[in-house]
Amino acid sequence: MLSNAKINLYLHVTGKMHSGFHSLESLLIPIGICDSINIALCEEKMITITIKGEYAHLINESDNLILKAVDAICKYANIKSPGLNISLHKNIPVGAGLGGGSSDAATTLKIMNKLLGLNYSNDVLEKIGSTFGADIPFFIENRPALIKGVGDIETLVDIPELPILLIYPNIELSTVDVFKHAPFEFSEQMPIVNTHHDRMDFISYLGLCKNELESNAIELVPQIKEILEVLNKQPGCSIARMSGSGSTCFGVFKSNFELQTAFSQISQQYPQWWVKTV
Repeated sequence: MLSNAKINLYLHVTGKMHSGFHSLESLLIPIGICDSINIALCEEKMITITIKGEYAHLINESDNLILKAVDAICKYANIKSPGLNISLHKNIPVGAGLGGGSSDAATTLKIMNKLLGLNYSNDVLEKIGSTFGADIPFFIENRPALIKGVGDIETLVDIPELPILLIYPNIELSTVDVFKHAPFEFSEQMPIVNTHHDRMDFISYLGLCKNELESNAIELVPQIKEILEVLNKQPGCSIARMSGSGSTCFGVFKSNFELQTAFSQISQQYPQWWVKTV
């Protein structure tokens, strides 16, 4: 089963809760950059995991969200984990603000739900996933969604198709480090708009927003600033922004032609970066 990435079209820090976690508001959308996960039952009473792909070397085979997802759904169902052969093909960059680990966990919950014949609803899978990953409920729904708090889905959102260019500098960035690095000036919450039809109107709406983690992230990975400057110089790029806690940045373009032109120029000029269109 394919396990897709996401980007945060904006991310506002709206406060700090008694738990110590920051309260967030963010608009997330799924994108077509995917890992691939296959899980099969086996007779041996053990779990084996094989990881391949471009970013396989960055994944810990004994401590990752896939294994946590298997453990969590079995505990919820009050059953022992069966023997499993798990294979992951890792295409989504790691530590990139694209939610690859959370997406893999959500996909694992969906696979195990079918494999074990549990027939849990999305609501139940989201409840299980939220215990070990804030973005997992979003990936269970896997639709554009406004997120508030520590990952709660406020509402699902309809948005127009957006031509987007992604750039990852091949440098991991820890979410914990980004939040620890500096204080925040908390934002007012944006008005909830469930449906956006016109692309340019929606881009104008996004222009009122920002990613408040950018300045923190740039202090840790200065290449992010360079990427944003390169994107902002591209003809037709309406918005250049970092996704999530970084270090991937994205540009929203007015047309597919301008998107493809920027892709060709940037991928040739900066071969050290991971550059993709979605």
